[in-house]
Amino acid sequence: MRSLPISPLDLGNLLDDLPLMIYRCRNDPHWSMAYVSAGCLELTGYSATQLLGSRRLSYNSLIHPADRHHVWQAVQRGLQEGRPFSIDYRLLCADGRERAVQERGCGIYGGSGEVLELEGVVMAR
Repeated sequence: MRSLPISPLDLGNLLDDLPLMIYRCRNDPHWSMAYVSAGCLELTGYSATQLLGSRRLSYNSLIHPADRHHVWQAVQRGLQEGRPFSIDYRLLCADGRERAVQERGCGIYGGSGEVLELEGVVMAR
């Protein structure tokens, strides 16, 4: 059986329809988002527009306060060791409920080894 190639448009539609959030962000205390897939709405109750650039709402503010330090430490440890990170934590959704999630991501590095951004996926557990 031969499969049809997936066009960039089809891939974008596929990713947007999944109940997960693909992201690219800065490695800053707010996790300032440069890109967020449309699946963030189903995952968090917030639209991509609300999360982009941390203008009105930062991704860090969605992380349960008791989990924020753990998330920061796990990401920084992965970056220092030059490896991907995987973290389980809780999000505070727009409707007030908590949602257990798993995040997997990695650093995007510049030519001299500096961290430019992070990219990854956050999905419900």
